Amino acid sequence: MRHCLLLALICFAGTVMAEEPARAWISEWTNTDFSKSSIEFSEIFSGGPPKDGIPAISSPQMLSVANETSFDAAEPVVVVEIDGQKPRAYPIRYLT
Repeated sequence: MRHCLLLALICFAGTVMAEEPARAWISEWTNTDFSKSSIEFSEIFSGGPPKDGIPAISSPQMLSVANETSFDAAEPVVVVEIDGQKPRAYPIRYLT
């Protein structure tokens, strides 16, 4: 009888532990439909900081292209041009 009770407790604990990651994902991604899944949530591991875990760069320091020496002439950039302001170039390697 004790073995059956122990087995039941282990199975229940395993189910609760498998549901715990699902609760964490559901609470963090409230607009996502988790009713369909092709893998168990217990197989998912964190790959880095949580949602919104990387702070925004709200006041970046801008350098004049004439003063910049760390870029190659063929460095791929995204250029933003807004009327009345100096154009800005953002290196793709920093954006990714």
